[in-house]
Amino acid sequence: MKMRFLVKLSFLIIGLLLSSQSKGQGPVTVETELVSSYVWRGIQFSPSPAIQPALTFSSGNETFFAGAWGSFSLGRYFSEIDLFAGFSAGAFTFSVYDYFVLPDTEEYNYFDFRRTHTGHALEGVVEFTGPENFPVEVTWGTFFYGDDLTEDEKPIFSSYLEVCYPFELGDHSLSVFAGLTPWQSMYAEKAALVNVGLSATRSLQVNQSYSIPLTASLMVNPWDKKTWFVLAVGF
Repeated sequence: MKMRFLVKLSFLIIGLLLSSQSKGQGPVTVETELVSSYVWRGIQFSPSPAIQPALTFSSGNETFFAGAWGSFSLGRYFSEIDLFAGFSAGAFTFSVYDYFVLPDTEEYNYFDFRRTHTGHALEGVVEFTGPENFPVEVTWGTFFYGDDLTEDEKPIFSSYLEVCYPFELGDHSLSVFAGLTPWQSMYAEKAALVNVGLSATRSLQVNQSYSIPLTASLMVNPWDKKTWFVLAVGF
């Protein structure tokens, strides 16, 4: 356990050093977040603080992009490594994600992509961003391959639809959002509202050229009757 903690602490230190040097430089972006707990789409994957690094490669005009994202819990064991790729066309962005949660054992095969055996879960995502005078953000995601199966090994096609509206209030950037699943899926046993919340972000100015974004998010899952309040610090 002590070795795991040291490894995770190393990830944090390396991520902070890289992100402070690479943010906003050319086609390669390295970013890191430290979150108080890991909650995604109305599901809490880890109640412990987590380091969440991201590495993104993009074309000169940012039309095409690809990269990796991870979450590494500092407390109770949970590690996830995701790969993604996509492109933007006008107001739309199309992408594919490969989610992989590392099991709590060293006995696993990352390269096992057999449909009923793999730990990978592939999802297609379509995002729409409205015009400046109505900047609504709409996201639809559907899992189409891998670790999203019923007990008799049939695909579930878990899907998620979210509508988010960002706006400014004083020195803060806020957004309200609501997400649902349209049918029985990994999110709920039937069509249900699973993620409703409010996020507020404010930048903490460190010096003239560097600032740290702080984001507080209050989230509720009406289906599971659970709520979370998460703080994220970006670097």
